Amino acid sequence: MGDNAADLVHSIARPDSTPDNSFDLTNGFLRTKLGAMDKLIRDIQTCYPQIYLACHTEHRTRHGSTDGLTDRDSAVLAHVRASDGQNAAALAKHLGIGASTLSATLKRLTELGLIKMPASPTDARKRQIFLTTKGEELLNTRSVLDAERLKNLLSTLTKDEQRRAVDGLALLASGARKMRENDR
Repeated sequence: MGDNAADLVHSIARPDSTPDNSFDLTNGFLRTKLGAMDKLIRDIQTCYPQIYLACHTEHRTRHGSTDGLTDRDSAVLAHVRASDGQNAAALAKHLGIGASTLSATLKRLTELGLIKMPASPTDARKRQIFLTTKGEELLNTRSVLDAERLKNLLSTLTKDEQRRAVDGLALLASGARKMRENDR
């Protein structure tokens, strides 16, 4: 097996290659005496970083980017997209940053026209955070995963494998959203 993410995704997309769905470093799956859930966790912990490393964009500073945004700014925008309407306190807690740090970032993003912060319909003292159309468009170009690298990765798979890989990621994302809702 090769060392790149495409080879790894390709091996995972073929369930017949590993009858017990464990991961063996010689063919892409790690075989251990762990329970079924532990094996799944290890597989995700092994696969995700390989995909990320193969497809992530270069890190950007505000001065080094053409749009004046940092990677942290992009991360805030991505979290705003994922939790449309969340308030600043909940967002700061989730991001693990102080309210004042987030406040400065939100002020700058608002001034750039990337987010809007209307009053909450249930409590006028609180503000909800939403992406603007401009913010949505910019975020589409600022993903942590490079579109060209993802295209190259997907091109190594058959159409059916591509669909199964994306469907699997969509299931994990759905589970992540449910988990976050339960954490609130």
